[in-house]
Amino acid sequence: MRLGRLFMQIEDWDEASEHLRLATESQCTKARRDALFLLGIFQYHQGRLDSAREAFRQAENDPELRSRARYWLEILDRG
Repeated sequence: MRLGRLFMQIEDWDEASEHLRLATESQCTKARRDALFLLGIFQYHQGRLDSAREAFRQAENDPELRSRARYWLEILDRG
């Protein structure tokens, strides 16, 4: 998860994606849900809007991520 965030900060999207995908398989609920949310941002920056929307919809189920996920969904809906 930490490496995924680091690679996102330096905009190395391919490396970020790899590490975030691994984090989605984590036993740690917080790491898994945060990775899902960040993968949505990754997908958005890659122009994969349908995949981004799906990741944000999954993140929206978590009470701590709900408002941020909905914000991103609004951005996607506005086009």
